[in-house]
Amino acid sequence: MGDLVKDVPKPLIKVGDKTLLQRKLEALPISVEKVFIIVSHMKEKIIEHVNSLNYSKPIFFVEQKETLGTAHALWHVKDQVGEHFISMMGDDLYATKDIEFMSGLEWGTGVVPYPPKIGELSLEEENNYLTQAVTIDENFNPQTLVNRDSGMYKFKKDIFKQEMVAIKNGKEYGLPHTLMKFTKDSGIPLYLHKLSMWEIINSPEDVERVKKLF
Repeated sequence: MGDLVKDVPKPLIKVGDKTLLQRKLEALPISVEKVFIIVSHMKEKIIEHVNSLNYSKPIFFVEQKETLGTAHALWHVKDQVGEHFISMMGDDLYATKDIEFMSGLEWGTGVVPYPPKIGELSLEEENNYLTQAVTIDENFNPQTLVNRDSGMYKFKKDIFKQEMVAIKNGKEYGLPHTLMKFTKDSGIPLYLHKLSMWEIINSPEDVERVKKLF
């Protein structure tokens, strides 16, 4: 991201006249009752920015002192969230209608058809429900699209009964990997919702491209 994140954390990058985080908060449907934001790098700037927005819903900040992966981050709020909740990446953009749809599910993950990338998970399905999660290797046809996990999930609190799954040689705990293990062991059906929008910003070029959507 270069100079874009020299003085601000990634969620505070401007996309047009608003930050990524502001756009994310504004996309939340009315059914969302409260928001938990996991903070770490430059947390003071994120807290100050969010408080300046005078957002209509209660927002709580929870610090992740060690950045040990997405599951590790989520587990910081296991005693604070309600029975049903949605988890999303803090610096990706999703559509309100997709968040609203997923809020009505018991268990679900947002997916997008993507070219296979070695090391990531391909979520295979039948009638929109997960059948298996396969780690992509060199045997995958690069011309074939796979269901890629978007980092947006609909959970119930039972997810915290699952032991976090270690990835990257034990250096992190992965949320998608933990969810896949939970659904496999529990037999709970996981709905795969194909998102109408999932914008990942990893470069200045991505910022310029996403600007045109607003």
